[in-house]
Amino acid sequence: MNYRREIDGLRAVAVMPVILFHAGLPLIPGGYIGVDVFFVISGFLITTILINDLEQKRYSLAGFYERRARRILPALFVMMTVTVPLAWFFLIPTEFADYARSFGAAALFISNFHFGEKQGGYFAANVGEKPLLHTWTLGVEEQYYLVIPLILFLCMMSGRRLTFAILGLLAFASLLLSDWGSRNEPTVNFFFTPSRFWELLAGSLLALYATGRQMKGHDLLAWLGLAMVAAAMLLYTDRTPFPSFYTLLPVVGTVLILAFAREGTQVARLLSARVMVAIGLISYSAYLWHHPVYSFARVRYFGDPPIWLMVILTIGVFGLAWASWRFVEQPFRGKSPALLPKRKQIFAASGAVSLVFVGFGAWGLANGGFPARLNLDPELQASLTDGYKINGQDACFNWAHFIPDGQPAHDYYCVKGDPDGGRTVLVIGDSHVIPYFSELDSIFADMGVRMLVSVQGGCPPLPDVSLWYRQEVDSTCTRRNSYALTPEAFEGVDAVVVAARWSFYVTGDFVTQPAYMDTSVDVSRDRARSQEVFGSQLRELQNRVEGAGAQLVLIQQPPYQNFWTEDVYARIALADLDFDEINATYAVERAEHDARSAIIEDELDDLARSDNTVALSFADELCGPVRCPFGTAEISNYKDHDHLSVRIGAEFAKQIVAAIYPDEQS
Repeated sequence: MNYRREIDGLRAVAVMPVILFHAGLPLIPGGYIGVDVFFVISGFLITTILINDLEQKRYSLAGFYERRARRILPALFVMMTVTVPLAWFFLIPTEFADYARSFGAAALFISNFHFGEKQGGYFAANVGEKPLLHTWTLGVEEQYYLVIPLILFLCMMSGRRLTFAILGLLAFASLLLSDWGSRNEPTVNFFFTPSRFWELLAGSLLALYATGRQMKGHDLLAWLGLAMVAAAMLLYTDRTPFPSFYTLLPVVGTVLILAFAREGTQVARLLSARVMVAIGLISYSAYLWHHPVYSFARVRYFGDPPIWLMVILTIGVFGLAWASWRFVEQPFRGKSPALLPKRKQIFAASGAVSLVFVGFGAWGLANGGFPARLNLDPELQASLTDGYKINGQDACFNWAHFIPDGQPAHDYYCVKGDPDGGRTVLVIGDSHVIPYFSELDSIFADMGVRMLVSVQGGCPPLPDVSLWYRQEVDSTCTRRNSYALTPEAFEGVDAVVVAARWSFYVTGDFVTQPAYMDTSVDVSRDRARSQEVFGSQLRELQNRVEGAGAQLVLIQQPPYQNFWTEDVYARIALADLDFDEINATYAVERAEHDARSAIIEDELDDLARSDNTVALSFADELCGPVRCPFGTAEISNYKDHDHLSVRIGAEFAKQIVAAIYPDEQS
């Protein structure tokens, strides 16, 4: 086909918003739509070439895939190679393992399936720290190009009309699937090839119609197309269901530009401007390099690099893109490539590199991201991990779930401390009990106190309360609260200790999916109702405990860190960062914690007005006047975002025991 400068200009329209969007610059909220523009352009150009080859009797699958290999692979492989040492020095083991898996997937052009599988979605908070996330688009395109040459070959033998009808039906089915998926499986849908095929097919359908015809330019329709693309980029956000019927706006707009922005039209002249064409020519390399550059910057700055740095990096991306285009792309392309000029050579080299890359990805994944790179001090490592075996391994965790219905209340508790002790203390909660668990077990064993434990992960320890989370009611939580918190459970005990991540259930904060509480299994999913239930059922718990003559000890949740603490220490160790600087910059602010906990603190303090109820908060010990540190350079206060380390939990466990037996603690 004849070269059209305006199409390179349209590539610039596509790539610039994508780059600015991923840079986090608040200019084009729908900048990700540039990818959809690329899909349409790609479908149009490749199908045009295939149709011309078919009609001129020079159709060759080997020739087609050779052109694709020369166009896509050299720059891709160079970019991927450069990310390896950066990943080694900057990515913590869990991130490196995921990177390794995506590395192998990208080499096989299936990374869209990798990122569509439990990755949190394209707009999730941490996806900007996945260096190869952007390769999902290459996966979609190359999977399309596995099938479209064969479809065209088979259908074109029966003429263009039948081919157009078949491709049109496929596009319509794909569009319907994408709209359904946007409502029912949005994460998978975003990356799913069949949900994206219709965008490439839109370009293919235009190519089928336009190839061999004298298409005339039309300024009004071309301007309309450009306006549609611009409107989508400016008005759509990360909350717009995508891909879906909404995607028709930029896709149809791109089709109008390709069809009617012909030589001589105003839009063609605009898109053919020298700067637009220059950006368009390097657009593929710019797309390849921008995301790894931004990703490693986000890793280094804990997800939030300064704007000035992102501006500088954006300028640098285009320098990298030009170098990649000039010294990597060009030598492999053209009628007489300077490097690997023969078809067998490019295929053999591509296959060999792909095998090496897949092997590297498998190696990194099998080795868990090479945790030995960290070389953490044993005491620090112990503070991050020791004592958490209860979570999923110790029988006490989710104990009540395994006891048949209708048993005596105390059967729904596991027994720790001194099983034959003459005194009994109940410890009830969610996983926030775990930091105190081992030390309480040890202390009570020495004191001759039997400790009965009911730990149910992600379950508010409130009588007759059900939890709605992850799109359903947690039946195991309802079961625990129904059987383990009855009034008779508290008879004959000295005290009941209750600890939980209260904000999770009360305000729904800090979770990727909302949680709601109600006193019925038909949970209302209303935030005000959750707060009301928290207050009423906490008082009901107090009434049951104090009515049985026991003391109630309520534990406030610790300050929630906005970063996973184990990862913070790992990143400091990998990049040799200054711990005090990181602590002073990224540890949660005390004011943020106080605001976050205000509703809960007020409720617990109000209940503590009773003579037989105590509310304990450890925030003053965990926080300074400005921030609540992750810990010290030697020992962590936390295991993750919100669970305290067992090391610090053991210190607080002593305060819990002192609140129950003040005369027996030294």
